[in-house]
Amino acid sequence: MSYLNLAKKSCLKLEKECFLNKKPTKSNNTEDEYLLLHKKCLATLSKYYVPGTFEYIEAIHPDMFQKLRDIEDRLDELWGYDIEAFEDVAGEYYNHNLELTNVFKERRQLIHRQKQSCIELF
Repeated sequence: MSYLNLAKKSCLKLEKECFLNKKPTKSNNTEDEYLLLHKKCLATLSKYYVPGTFEYIEAIHPDMFQKLRDIEDRLDELWGYDIEAFEDVAGEYYNHNLELTNVFKERRQLIHRQKQSCIELF
């Protein structure tokens, strides 16, 4: 399952700890560190996610969507091999997701303002 599909399915169910302020605790199982970081990243992103973002970005900004896919591929490649590199790429994934969400929110606000302008004309 791709990182994006995992994000869509698990975002709202994960713990609400802040990804930026707390790094995962050390454990004997390296896989747990990756999973913990993954969950924290998705939990934080779920606070900002707006339904329809991925569909809009894929349709209107395919280059931005492809960048997301590329970052996900890098996360998949690093999972279990290099936690520091994984943390860096997870940060990139987090920031890009916020950028995508902001692009979608700005578009929705523009449409809302246009509707309000039309209503005011009548």
